[in-house]
Amino acid sequence: MALRGIFIKDDYLPEYGTLVLIDAFRGGDPEPPEGGEQLTDGALDLQPGGTVAVAGWGWLHGNAFDGYHRVALELHDAAPPPERVAWTEVVETPYLSYSGFVGLTFLTGGLIEEGLDLGAPGAYRVRVSNRAAEDEGLLWRLQFWPAEPEPPRWHARGERSADRSKWFVTDLIMMGAWSELTGRRWRLAELADWLLVDRTTVLDALEQVADQGTVVATGDLLGEFALTTNPPREAGHTGITSGVTQLPPPGAPWDSPGYRPPAGPPPLAGILGQDGTLTRWVDGAPLTCPSVPNPRRALDTPYGVVVFGEQTVLVRPGGELLRLGSGHLPGTARLEPDGRRLCVDEHHIGRQSYRRRHHLDLLDGARRLEWLPEYEWPTGPVSQADSRSGLMLTVASADDVVLTGPGGLRRELWLPSTVRLAPGGAGLFTTSHAPPALTWFDLAEADPTGVVRWLPGGIQPDRGLVWETPTQVVVTVDPRDWSRVGARLLRVELGRGEYQAVPGEGVLVVEPWFSVG
Repeated sequence: MALRGIFIKDDYLPEYGTLVLIDAFRGGDPEPPEGGEQLTDGALDLQPGGTVAVAGWGWLHGNAFDGYHRVALELHDAAPPPERVAWTEVVETPYLSYSGFVGLTFLTGGLIEEGLDLGAPGAYRVRVSNRAAEDEGLLWRLQFWPAEPEPPRWHARGERSADRSKWFVTDLIMMGAWSELTGRRWRLAELADWLLVDRTTVLDALEQVADQGTVVATGDLLGEFALTTNPPREAGHTGITSGVTQLPPPGAPWDSPGYRPPAGPPPLAGILGQDGTLTRWVDGAPLTCPSVPNPRRALDTPYGVVVFGEQTVLVRPGGELLRLGSGHLPGTARLEPDGRRLCVDEHHIGRQSYRRRHHLDLLDGARRLEWLPEYEWPTGPVSQADSRSGLMLTVASADDVVLTGPGGLRRELWLPSTVRLAPGGAGLFTTSHAPPALTWFDLAEADPTGVVRWLPGGIQPDRGLVWETPTQVVVTVDPRDWSRVGARLLRVELGRGEYQAVPGEGVLVVEPWFSVG
């Protein structure tokens, strides 16, 4: 029994009182084991973390609270012996890793850049222990070791577990999910012992999950029985229904039976695969070169393509890589109008939080660092600026927006507050989802009224919208619509209402660089 690896985070700040650990994505199309679909994140209606912690296929949630926590992740070659130091809460749970690398993140998501290397994908068991820290938050210890799946078992429950029936029901649901995978059968006394509660608590919880339809006990509760989920929900299900059973169909041209857009050219600036391979088309022929895996955003510039992933790199036109750093927030990246200098922010949240802005010269790689004050939430009107045109859009009220710009320009427009300024300043746009559409407001008109450009049913226009020109976008097509569109990407010319199927396979379209003037 030896310690093989360790990672410590001294200032982990959980969101919504939930410690979140997930597998780092390393490409491919991982799928849960046969019979384990109920273990995917979001497949079951759970209270995050249960009473202590619960885990599944590539995820683990711990019941935390506000404040900074200290978290230690450890890899052992076998089950470590019980500790002499008393922990307030302890649970052992199986964990299925699809990448072999785990790290801490947040309930609303985030990229895993550091963490614990498990060595290989596979089945592990993790002992989750916690107790109060001397200053604030909790001390957490997560000890992993290779082990075949066996249902979770609680070894210590603190005062927090008392009077938390909703969270205990989550414990029971995950006990059912793992019992379903492993085929484990139970007797009531044994199940109560593994859950570390009395039989009455188990019976009450079994009644609740039966009423909810989440877990079913099959067999004799006075003898032997099995636990199964009933049925596992689709991953990402929130348990909230809108009452809408069928969305209305989209409008023209998608309401015409058999319509299929004509084929168009590949993405103007290229496309990236999950492994970071950059594909660009030169004189109609594809050229590929490596960048960084798991890209989150890519910007074309006159000096190459900037790719934000686990590292930020500039891919020169000849394929050379210039490393620009790490920890950058892709959503804050913006190019100066000449395309030479890139500004991008970094924000560290911890016991000593800080914000700083990186100024990067893409011609020669020179860098300048600017320390920023702590972020303050805006209290006035919300504004959006466009560096290409110099325009600024300010939301004055629910249906009143103001456009200002060079030469003293000021236009007051009676448009919904959800409008956004298109890059290049040719127009404003809004998105909708039921059915999906982009509404285009042409700023060349004295009084823009808006024209709707409908999209195929599965497209989410707020995700992955890439502007190729001031009036032309590329959107990602839902897999259910690939055959109808004839491609995985769709190009929409918003001004003329023209559509094209865009060839190319990848996960991220490069945002082209263009100037206006």
